[in-house]
Amino acid sequence: MEQNDLNDKIENKKEKYAELWKKDSIEMDNNKLYDWMSSKVEKYKTILEIGCGAGISTLNLLKRNHNVICVESNKYCIDMTRKLLYDNGYENIEIINKRVSENNCIELVKKINKNIDLVICWNPGGVGALSKEEINAKYSELLDMGYPMPKNSEDFISDYSEDIIRSACKIGQTLNVDVNIVDRCEDENENISNYIDIEEYGITRILSNQIENFSNKNTMKEYKKIFYKSFLLLR
Repeated sequence: MEQNDLNDKIENKKEKYAELWKKDSIEMDNNKLYDWMSSKVEKYKTILEIGCGAGISTLNLLKRNHNVICVESNKYCIDMTRKLLYDNGYENIEIINKRVSENNCIELVKKINKNIDLVICWNPGGVGALSKEEINAKYSELLDMGYPMPKNSEDFISDYSEDIIRSACKIGQTLNVDVNIVDRCEDENENISNYIDIEEYGITRILSNQIENFSNKNTMKEYKKIFYKSFLLLR
């Protein structure tokens, strides 16, 4: 395959992912899920959002008078977010175009000069937007970081999401601020402490809430009952 053809294929995949995420986000917004998520972080003023998706979560926070700085690697998601915010009267929102990993998050924090008092990571993921080359690179990176060799694609997706969550926790630790993780899971007993050593990141207490809803994990094809869980990690 010619390099130009390969680049086009990768770009098409990233654009398709952004469109799917937009569709999923609209469904979540219609079900008031972003209202529910935002209600858990009302006391915080300036929020660092890891992954802005189509911008609907960002807009919800801005409408509640939060200051928001976003980190997003998918340029199509960034374009969607900027357009949505501009159409709603919000201009010059800072969006950092960078992929978050526990390996690079400290470098990322050094570029942020705002008085952030909360880091959020809502519905982490994004494997669907990765090219084959990016997946291979991430696979090697996770192994180098000590993750066990994944047995299947579901293990890799889980490890990828866990790395993003760990990155959010590490950024929160570096900035000495609280962290809010919202994740979708099928097990109502799932807890973030099952797979993250929260003490490692200076967390002393967790406030957890959950809401039952229907989701499809970005595919927009098959709906299933799922639990949205909010974990507010306090110092």
